[in-house]
Amino acid sequence: MKVAVSISRVLVGLLFIVSGFVKVIDPLGFSYKLDKYFVVFSDYFFSFFGSDFMMSLTLPFSVFFTVLEMVLGFALLIGVFRKLTTWLMLVLIIFFTFLTGFTAITGEVTDCGCFGDALKLTPWQSFYKDIVLTALILIIFFGKKHIEPIIRVPAIRHTVLGVFTVASFGLSIYCLAYLPIIDFRPYKIGAHMPTKMNDGVAPEIEPVLVYKNTETGEVKEFSSSNIPSSDGPWEFKERRDKTLKEGTLPTIHDFSITGEDGKSYTDQFLNRKGYLLVIIAHDISKTNKDAYEDLRKLAKKADDAGIKTIGLSSSSFSKIDDLRHEVQLPVTFYQTDGIQLKTMIRSNPGLMLWKEGTILGKWPDLSIPAFKTLKSKYNIGNN
Repeated sequence: MKVAVSISRVLVGLLFIVSGFVKVIDPLGFSYKLDKYFVVFSDYFFSFFGSDFMMSLTLPFSVFFTVLEMVLGFALLIGVFRKLTTWLMLVLIIFFTFLTGFTAITGEVTDCGCFGDALKLTPWQSFYKDIVLTALILIIFFGKKHIEPIIRVPAIRHTVLGVFTVASFGLSIYCLAYLPIIDFRPYKIGAHMPTKMNDGVAPEIEPVLVYKNTETGEVKEFSSSNIPSSDGPWEFKERRDKTLKEGTLPTIHDFSITGEDGKSYTDQFLNRKGYLLVIIAHDISKTNKDAYEDLRKLAKKADDAGIKTIGLSSSSFSKIDDLRHEVQLPVTFYQTDGIQLKTMIRSNPGLMLWKEGTILGKWPDLSIPAFKTLKSKYNIGNN
């Protein structure tokens, strides 16, 4: 039993820390996932989950639970607060198992978000993972007396855990205020968007012809090269497409840039020669207006140097125009899907620098760079 507890302790502790870490560094990303869960819960259980009040709690919940996950994993590894740690882990894994089982059965949320954007699991994969994790935590729970602290002095143990907790919380707040320190998303720095929009694999489809035997009633599928004789008992019923191998979506999909005139400008901007500054404000009603003074100055300097600046938003063009006039921003905006914009950058507004479809840089609203900084780092203004 002692050996089983020791092995389970290491596996579970490390898994909780890793799983918590990839979400701690992207608290907004996990809050978006909680948004989806709350909407589904409001449909299946209580409409209260879909209220503005509950939706306003998704970000605090995201920070709290991801930090808690890391802290519990660390506490288990160093052997502090054994009873409290094992009880909390058991409660959490029972809840998560219900959650992943619910999504697997209903198919309402296609990705549980267990490992953020670092590792995508299907609902059933997540559910099976939680079943295994539940078994390991039960071993730890019933064998908690075998958990020996690796730090003998209680005061030092508690201090180490306290420092780890504060550091985890501080990391989450830092990544919330700025950007995730590690970017696992398709739009990370260095990504060439046109390539990632065309790296999908088409499914392998075989057309089959369905015939029915008029004598026996048997229904059978035939390939186009193996059609039964027309003078036999087989009567044609229908044509079907049979999937031999599932395809995969491109890494970047559902991304487009549409102008107020209804035309697509996607290829024009992704294949544009030279540098392009892109201001992203996924929701105009929630954007930080204080950041637009720096953006306005940057856009002006860029324009003087021959660098184009555009804006992307999922809001209506009327709301976009209202904002542009309010903050005096002489930049043309285009519409893009809101989910894609929130995936591109965890800031509203945020700034990206593209060059011929490649993402060179990303900045949040709190650290909009000056033009001279971009010129020095990227040689911008000489293209």
